[in-house]
Order: sequence, then C-alpha cells, then structure tokens
Amino acid sequence: MALSAALGSMAQVSVSLNPQAGVIGIKTTDEPSTGINTKNKVGAIVGLDGRVGGRFYFQPGVFVTTSKTLYNFEDSLGFDDDELARTSLRIKAMAGAKVYDSEHFRVRLAVGPTYDFLISLKDDGNTLIDKEEFRDGTFNLDAAVGLDFYFLTFDVGYTYGISNVWQENSNFNPNARYQGIYATLGLVFGLTESN
Repeated sequence: MALSAALGSMAQVSVSLNPQAGVIGIKTTDEPSTGINTKNKVGAIVGLDGRVGGRFYFQPGVFVTTSKTLYNFEDSLGFDDDELARTSLRIKAMAGAKVYDSEHFRVRLAVGPTYDFLISLKDDGNTLIDKEEFRDGTFNLDAAVGLDFYFLTFDVGYTYGISNVWQENSNFNPNARYQGIYATLGLVFGLTESN
C-alpha cells in the first residue's frame, strides 16, 4: 500500500529543462561615492533552468548575465565618463508553486537565493574603477512570476542584493547592493504534465 502511494506520488512529479534568453536591468541601491553618478543600460541574460516537482517544485538554474553601467565623474580632474561591461555567472536555487495549472497553460510563482560570480569587467579605456574594487561574487534574493504556454516559457523577475557590491577595503559606498529586473523567454523540454 505504501509502495503504491509512493509510486503514485512519483507519477505526479514533472521534470523539465528550459533554455532561456532575455534582458536584464541591474543598478545599485546607492551611488559608489559622492561625485560619481551612474546610469545603467539594459543588458542580456541567457542560460538554462530546470524544474523538478509537481505543484510545488525546485527550480535550479545557471545563467550568464551581461550589463553595462556608465560612471560619470563630477570634478573628475581629467577623467572622462567610464562605461563598464560586467559579465557574471548567475546560479539560481529557487522554489516555486504553480498557482494555475492546466494541460497547456500554467502560472507560476518562485522565490529563492541566487549567487552572481563576477567573470569579467571590461571598460572603455578609463581605469579609475577596476575589477579589484568589486566583490568576486554577490548573494541575492529573487522573486519571479512565470507563464508556460504549450512549449514556451516566459519569466519576469526581481532581484535584490544581500551582499555589498564593493570590496570591504574599497573607497566606494559599503552599503551599495545590486537590484534589478529581468525578463526571459524560452522553451520547455521534458515531462510537464499538469498535476
């Protein structure tokens, strides 16, 4: 009896892999320091997430994000504006729930931690801010709403940094954290029956 209940519960579990691509806009909660103003540009996000479970599911994922920030230096003593392109590897470990689940359409909510590893930082020639000023990685808390329609998946999420952006020994604002929104469109591959 227990075995048949366990097998019945396993039959309710769905597994899918979902390649996705989209846009991301990231900014900091505070400017780096007095006299430096930032302007952020829309970046790109591409990667793969998975969903394991039924109505409640685990959603791990790996994404590469690239975003650009323009740093404007007031009274710069000869420094021009500096545009930095930041590329990070984002690891997700979110948990979610299907709030509406039919055969061909789903609405999902998910929340959980993410971690961004800083891979590279490229600038346009001004070296006032370099990679060593940034933390190698930052923890975040994400919340997302997702829609699945047949084999298409669409997610919109908000990310808020738990870790500071800058190194502790940096001269920049120790309270600055990343925050932003992202939207991705992708494909669903796998077993995704309604539960």
